[in-house]
Amino acid sequence: MRTTTLWIRRLFAIFLCLGILLAWSGPGAHAAAIEVNTTADDDTVNSNCTLREAMLAAYLNVPKDECLAGGATDTISFDIDASTDSGCNAGTGICTIQPATALPYLFGSGNITINGYSQGDAAAATGGTPAKILIVIDGSLISGSSIGIGIQSPDNIIAGLAVNQFSSGIVLSGSEATNNSIQGCYVGTDATGTTGPGNSSSGIWVSSTGTGNVIGGTSEANRNVISGNQWGVYIAGTSTGTTVSGNYIGTSANGLASIPNENGIYINGDANNNTIGGSASGAGNLISGNTYDGITINGVPTDPHDNTIEDNWIGVDVTGSTALANGSNGVQILNGAYSNTIGPDNIISGNTQNGILIWTAGTNGNGVKGNFIGTDLTGTAAIPNGATASSGGIYIQGAAQGNVIGGDTPAERNLISGNTGRGIRISGAGTNFTVVAGNIIGLESNGTKALRNGWEGTNGRQVAPNTNMGRTTSGEGNEIGGAYGAFEIYVCAREDTVSP
Repeated sequence: MRTTTLWIRRLFAIFLCLGILLAWSGPGAHAAAIEVNTTADDDTVNSNCTLREAMLAAYLNVPKDECLAGGATDTISFDIDASTDSGCNAGTGICTIQPATALPYLFGSGNITINGYSQGDAAAATGGTPAKILIVIDGSLISGSSIGIGIQSPDNIIAGLAVNQFSSGIVLSGSEATNNSIQGCYVGTDATGTTGPGNSSSGIWVSSTGTGNVIGGTSEANRNVISGNQWGVYIAGTSTGTTVSGNYIGTSANGLASIPNENGIYINGDANNNTIGGSASGAGNLISGNTYDGITINGVPTDPHDNTIEDNWIGVDVTGSTALANGSNGVQILNGAYSNTIGPDNIISGNTQNGILIWTAGTNGNGVKGNFIGTDLTGTAAIPNGATASSGGIYIQGAAQGNVIGGDTPAERNLISGNTGRGIRISGAGTNFTVVAGNIIGLESNGTKALRNGWEGTNGRQVAPNTNMGRTTSGEGNEIGGAYGAFEIYVCAREDTVSP
């Protein structure tokens, strides 16, 4: 009997230990919900859970003050009493967190969601109504260079925050920063999306060699407003496989007014195979109202390549019928950037200088295919690029070679009409082997009614040597009509048609 009792006790102890092990399962093996309940910024034991403590708890998988320990996947949410917290506006419900020093990076295994939409009655954009943001991360108290939210790990989601007054608002860096998502945030604007305190350098800076990072998305709820910064989105180094889609860049949250970045999107270094916009419904960005270019692809210090700009509205407002100009070019490609594609389905109109500028030696093999350049979204009304006759739809110069405007299929056909200056200008020593094929120039989109460019449809007096205006392949002839001086075109292949 005594032996039986001893075995029963041993079995009970074994089952008890197994139960504890199953319940605990080691650090980081469970999912944790960590709730921020104050706008304070501290890491001390004082019976609250600050954002700083929550990020440390999630990363280190240990409890911090009132913040629960993180686990394998963590969600940081917000439940701050806006009526009593000194960092909140009781009337609007907007709560502002002002870190005194840099917040912790998201390192390690990642899988952390920071969800600003959990606060009060915050709500993502829907049905044409802008997002309601109630959590602001404000870097104005940090001296020197600063980063709002830094990510060096995979599978994180940042949503529903306004991030402003840092050097860079959100930074993704390092090889481990893969498959992250920035969605529904106001980066550079205030919580209302109507003014731009800005970030002094980048709104969102991607310098990660990891792939699969997404800024925005295809639904209204995913839309970021990225405005008021030096660079709205900066994709640098060897960054690859980043998608920037569905955002408003350089505008207010309603897409009708300008809150300018200096440049909307800036791509340089060896950044490659990144996508601005995309083919899916809702993937296009509104990139307008910026001080200089909507998009710049700059081959300094090395040459970005194989990036795609597709289905964006560049230089117009959210209605697609009114200019909201970028102050320089809609898209500029320069300094050796090569094999990048503009199109299809972009509207590039209303910009102060050129719709598209491709220039300097080594800027070769870029394609412009399937866009509306100088018109509204219907292709029947002009929204001119170019404030003067010296600028206009597309300008290729400065020894850029082998660039292609159009193609031999309807999907590759550009509509280049309604511009203040030239529809297409190709000039300069060494600017050779440009192909202009299959486009409609100086007409409405149906090709039957004039929609004049201000000067020649193509600037015939300055077309560079070895330029192919249309080719003998079926579908590669250009329809050139309505343009002043169209009869002066320098090179005209047999499939080109020129109407009065």
